[in-house]
Amino acid sequence: KTKMVFNAAVSYTSHKNQLIGSLLSIIPLVKPIVRIAQERMSTRSAANNLLNV
Repeated sequence: KTKMVFNAAVSYTSHKNQLIGSLLSIIPLVKPIVRIAQERMSTRSAANNLLNV
């Protein structure tokens, strides 16, 4: 019984590590996308400010 609990804990931990690993691999891709989106929004608002002036 102890071995079953241990195996369950190990499989859960490895599954959690895979999730964390996939998140870490996704983050570098997300950062530039967010930065580009922020730049586009800021340039758009800057253009709107120029038009409003």
